[in-house]
Amino acid sequence: MKTLEINIPVYNEELDLPENIPILYTFCTQSLSDYDWKIVIIDNASKDATWQKVEELSKQFPGKVSGLHLDRKGRGWALRQAWTKSQADYVSYMDVDLASDINVFPSMIKMLDEGYDLVTGSRNLPRSNVIGRTFLRELMSKTYITLVKLIHGTKLSDTQCGFKAVRRLAFVIIEPLIENNLWFFDSEMVIILERAGFKVADVPIKWVDDRHTTVKIANDSWEEFSGLLRLFRDRPWKKLSNQPK
Repeated sequence: MKTLEINIPVYNEELDLPENIPILYTFCTQSLSDYDWKIVIIDNASKDATWQKVEELSKQFPGKVSGLHLDRKGRGWALRQAWTKSQADYVSYMDVDLASDINVFPSMIKMLDEGYDLVTGSRNLPRSNVIGRTFLRELMSKTYITLVKLIHGTKLSDTQCGFKAVRRLAFVIIEPLIENNLWFFDSEMVIILERAGFKVADVPIKWVDDRHTTVKIANDSWEEFSGLLRLFRDRPWKKLSNQPK
C-alpha cells in the first residue's frame, strides 16, 4: 500500500482548523482507503492559538493528524521542511480553507500511481470553475501564467494553485535546486520538474476565492516575476544528469 502525506501549511488559522480538518479527515477516510494516508498541519510561526488547535486535532484523530511547528513563515519553507523529512511515497498539500474542491484529489493521487511525478490543480483549464475571484486577481493570474509559458515554455496552465501532489523521490531530486521559500516555491518546483523531463500534469478544479487571503499582490507579483527571470538566467535543471522521464 502506497503511503501518502497531506500537508496543510497554516499561519494564524485558529478558526479554520477545527472547522475544516474534520471535513478533510472524513473525506480521506471515505475516499483514500487504498492508501496509508496522514494529515500533517504545518504551523508557520503563528501568533494566535493555531498550535493549540493543532495539538487538539492530533488528539482527536490520533495517528492520522499531526503537527509540525516552525519558527518562521513562508509556504515554500513549510513544504520544504515537511517533504524533506517525510518518508511517504507521495506528498501533497492544500490550503486549510479547502478553497480547492477536494473531490478531485483521489484522482490526482491515482495519476501518481500511473506514473506522473507531479499533478497540480488548475483554475485556468476550460472545465475549471473559479468562484468569487475579483477581476484584478483574475487578470494577475492570467498574466502570470502567460509569462510562465512565454519565458519557460511550460505546458501547464496554473503553477501557483495551492493544490498539488508529488512523488516524493522526484521532489528530493530537485529540492536542492529550488531557491525560493515563499510563494514562488510552487512555480519554481513545477518549472524545474517539467524542464528536467519529469512527467507533470494539471487537472481542472472547482476553486472558491478566499477574500481573507494573506497574499499581497504587489510584493508577491514582483517576487514571482523576478523568480521567473532568475530561472531563465540560471536554468538549474541543467545540473541534473540522469533525470527520470
